[in-house]
Order: sequence, then C-alpha cells, then structure tokens
Amino acid sequence: MNLKKLLCTVVALTIAASSFAATSLNKKALPNPTTLFKQAQMLQAGNPTTGKYPELSQLEYLINGVLLQYENMPLTQPVPQENEILVTTATALRAGLLNYAKEVAAGNELTGQNAVIDQAFNEIPVVLNKIKHSLLEVSDEYSAVLYKLSKAALANQNKVSAEETDIEVGAFALTYLTVVKAVTERTLIGSVEDIITQEIQQMLMGE
Repeated sequence: MNLKKLLCTVVALTIAASSFAATSLNKKALPNPTTLFKQAQMLQAGNPTTGKYPELSQLEYLINGVLLQYENMPLTQPVPQENEILVTTATALRAGLLNYAKEVAAGNELTGQNAVIDQAFNEIPVVLNKIKHSLLEVSDEYSAVLYKLSKAALANQNKVSAEETDIEVGAFALTYLTVVKAVTERTLIGSVEDIITQEIQQMLMGE
C-alpha cells in the first residue's frame, strides 16, 4: 500500500468519503467530509454536555467522532476481509490517541510516544498552511507527518496487537482527524481551508 500514491489522489484521502483508489476499501463505508466540518464548526461554538455522560475534552470528542466511525463498521454492515485492517487499525489509533488526550487534559508533561504525537499534531497546520492551490503541493511532507503520527499512536496503546495494525492505513485514517482538528482549532489560514473544502466538493461531484 503506497501512502504517497493515496495522498496524491487529490483529497480523496484527505478529509472524506474518498475512493481509496489504490486499495479495495469500500467508498460507502467512509465518513462524509461535510459532516466532519459541521462537527468542527459546532465545537468552535461550544457544545455543552448534559451531564449524562462523562465530559470529555474537545480533543477526545474529535478522536471519537472520527475514528469510531471506522471502529464501529462491523456493527453496521458486513466488513469484507480486506477492510478488516482498517477496523483494527482505527481501534488501535483511537486507544493510542485517547491515552495522549488524557495526558494533555491532565496537564502532564508529555514524554515518549505522547511527545511524538504532540509534535506531529503541531506540524500538521504548519504543513497545510503552505498550500497555495492544492493539497498535492504538500503531499509528500503531509504524508510523512501522518506516517509519524500513525506510528506513534499505534505504539501508544496495548488494546490491539501490532500484527493487526498497519501504519499506512493508520495514516490514511488520520487524514480526517488531522484536518478537522486543524479546522476546529482555527490553525489553518482561511484560504487553505477554502482550498481544501473546494477540493472535497470537487471530489464528491466526481470531478
């Protein structure tokens, strides 16, 4: 599986319902980008909890909102064998990132894999803000950071064995989370957010 090739299929893998052209993953199983952006906008405005469930940090809500869609696929539809790696990898990513989010929320000093995850998250908007016309301009640099983030997140948990995960599949899944996180935290230049949104719309229209 070639991550560079995946990232170069426009933003098919960036923020949403993509074709994942280089693999046999099912397009219909992927979350809708418009929904993710709306979720990000809601979080910007604040989303008070009712107290019925434990209150989570904004980051924890984002992690669950994006990755649970993959993790819960077997509960909503039959999952072809070739797609199982996405489910197990997303499960591991969520566990690893939630461990990181809890350390952040507690204000603890970040060490080990948590420090690597934090560094990668901080690099994402720096990379994306270099965009002038298309995400393709930064695809190599973006894919490298996604790979680093995926590797660190997968190593930051013990819920799923390494043999059941794939770093490149993890990087694919994390494209959604990293962009929505950047939108939510308002770390993207307005023009960059517009370009990414336009590319998503073009993808959804099949252009």
